[in-house]
Amino acid sequence: MEQLTFNFPIPDGYVVKDVNTLLFNKELTDDAGKVVGKFASSANINGRKVEISIEEFYDFTHLGVEKYPQYRDVMNAAYDFYKSALVLVKA
Repeated sequence: MEQLTFNFPIPDGYVVKDVNTLLFNKELTDDAGKVVGKFASSANINGRKVEISIEEFYDFTHLGVEKYPQYRDVMNAAYDFYKSALVLVKA
């Protein structure tokens, strides 16, 4: 499991409208309850920069059809994150 972190500077004269559009957390568990797939993202404002962290992994080679709804939820969270936007507005 690797977590990626990105730091984006906020230009002078601008503020971030809302970082909550970048928050996602979905997990896929096996029959024993072990997390075998996950997409999680977090975002916060730290001074004049936005810190965004992403953790995504898939640790399985076979998935039963009954687990498909959980898998779909994880994939949809990843898709929703990647199509989301960070809106800056003039201060």
